Amino acid sequence: MFAFLDGETVSTEIAACDYKRIGEGDTGLNTGGVGAYAPPEFWTSELADRIRAEILEPTARALVAEDSAFFGHFVCGAYDHQYWPTRVFEFNCRLGDPECQVLMPKLKK
Repeated sequence: MFAFLDGETVSTEIAACDYKRIGEGDTGLNTGGVGAYAPPEFWTSELADRIRAEILEPTARALVAEDSAFFGHFVCGAYDHQYWPTRVFEFNCRLGDPECQVLMPKLKK
């Protein structure tokens, strides 16, 4: 999930996924970026609300509590599965490429 933080508030959540494998049908070697799409087919407003409430907002509050409030673009990479809670595998403060290519046009709307 890609979001913006203004020190305390989380806004403008957008989801995007990159194509991980080089071959058709998700086959072949892993790559660093052969394209992206947004929003992913699994993305729902319920999932966005849950990630915001359970991950992004508590993270923003924790950063403020540590006197490290963050202002800018914030990425939460997470796995969501029906059999276990959502798990964060990374936080980034940069736009990923190729995801950035599909996100920028959506921000204009």
